[in-house]
Amino acid sequence: MLRKLLTFRMPERTTFDQVMRLPAFEPIRTFFQNVYALWPSWPVLVPLLGWIGWRTYRSERARVLNRRVMQAQDEGRRNV
Repeated sequence: MLRKLLTFRMPERTTFDQVMRLPAFEPIRTFFQNVYALWPSWPVLVPLLGWIGWRTYRSERARVLNRRVMQAQDEGRRNV
């Protein structure tokens, strides 16, 4: 049973390949080709993109919170 699972082959993907060759799917195919070409760089790119995303999130979140504080202070001055 385990041998059957280990030697299982996926069916041919001819239909999928034919669909992906349609002109409408050219940008998708190009994207995946570029991602595959960058595969060796992933150990550097993934942490870098994660760090950039986290830093951007923190700065934007601080800006939103600061804006809320400023609006609350303005509303407090109007009510007095």
